[in-house]
Amino acid sequence: MKYSSPTYVPIELTGKCNLKCKHCYGNFPRYEDNEMTTEEIFTLINQLYKLGVFRFELGGGEPTLRDDLLSIIKHIDKYRDINVSIVTNGILWNEKMIYELSKLKGNKKYVHISMDGYDEETYSFLRNNKTAFNKAIETSKMMVEYGIEVAWNFAVGKETYSYLPKVLELAKEMGIPHVRLMVLYNTGRAIEDNVGFNYEEFQNFMIDYIERLVVKSPVPISLALTQPFEFFVPLLEAGYSKEEILEKIPYAVNNLSDDYYNKQTNLACPGGRMLGAIDSVGNMYFCCILTGISEFIGGNIFNNNIKEIWDNSPVFNWIRSIRLEDLKTDCVECKYHSLCGGGCRARAYFYSGDILGVDPLCPFVKKKDKISLEIPVVTKKRIEFPREVKKFESSNAFSVNVKGRSMRIRKEESGGSVFVPHDTYLNINKSGYMILRLLYETKDYEKVIKIISEKYKISNDKSRDIINKYLEKLIAN
Repeated sequence: MKYSSPTYVPIELTGKCNLKCKHCYGNFPRYEDNEMTTEEIFTLINQLYKLGVFRFELGGGEPTLRDDLLSIIKHIDKYRDINVSIVTNGILWNEKMIYELSKLKGNKKYVHISMDGYDEETYSFLRNNKTAFNKAIETSKMMVEYGIEVAWNFAVGKETYSYLPKVLELAKEMGIPHVRLMVLYNTGRAIEDNVGFNYEEFQNFMIDYIERLVVKSPVPISLALTQPFEFFVPLLEAGYSKEEILEKIPYAVNNLSDDYYNKQTNLACPGGRMLGAIDSVGNMYFCCILTGISEFIGGNIFNNNIKEIWDNSPVFNWIRSIRLEDLKTDCVECKYHSLCGGGCRARAYFYSGDILGVDPLCPFVKKKDKISLEIPVVTKKRIEFPREVKKFESSNAFSVNVKGRSMRIRKEESGGSVFVPHDTYLNINKSGYMILRLLYETKDYEKVIKIISEKYKISNDKSRDIINKYLEKLIAN
């Protein structure tokens, strides 16, 4: 059992970068001379949309180093029922680019600009470039002026944590509507300088976040965390209840609380389950933090289509098969195992070279010697021109408008997955999927009522009441 499509796909539009940040997980710049062309990226986006991907991220490297970035954004703008994030350091934007971006209103777009300091000196601690600060500030100002939904990504770690109050004040002064706190992990180049938190530092940060930052921040802030361990365990250990945590962090993720996800695995890592990532030469990985590492390549879009890779890649099927019991740890014996689900597999890999090893952020887990479950080897070869993105024909997803709300739905073994732009995502049962599919096929609400009445041998009034209640509940989520 698995999801029929990744929910979220970051696409590295290029491996090139005009900075060399000391915390970069991907060790960018990574120079490739056979990166995807504009048309190949168009085809890739079309295929991912058809597969049922709900959220796209366009990044790099630095995406503005491609002169076709706006063409790519314009292409994806025609898909109105998805979310798109553009991740950039903000250095190379100009007013013409920002104006053109502001005119694209097809779907929900967020521009995330990296901003980890309040002046040239503090900014350059991670970014290794003092002059870039003023350019990123100028881009931020223009995007606010043109009404673009821009947020700052603040990489918070050992040193940068002390910069945060002044960065939040600067964001307020400039009218930045949101600051996302990206917790630094010791992955990629960050290992060299140990800029990421250890457990005690991270726990102190989380306590400060819910006690002070959420309440007193001059601008809205959020935590960009991916694992339930990060949201819950440090605060539970500090004496907070789960209810108190969710009151302060209502978006706290816990994949394991979802019945359909829980039937697939007891591992919280979304890699290969809800997440897939694609690098600039068309390689597909199960985790965006592991791009550029050849052993984690699940396939290439010029050899196999996206659906074949997602469904049948030995590497993807291998990571999906891993359970808590397979980790070379004592996680399964921990009191938090059903909430935590084993922590981050990418952190484990960068720490020990073993993706099944110990997550170094966890203070409780111990290493255990177990028979190694070797990751399958997928043949990798350089894809030369001429080439073509492999395609599949049948679509796995469709869109409907329910009481004025646009929804994107894809079929699953359990029924379906539903995405409402602005980031509401949920799984539905087979009856719910049938109702939405009928609305899509008939485009006639009364006809759906009649079909349901005949199928279940109930009155039209009863059918109407059932469908209305279901749709209202769906929208409320």
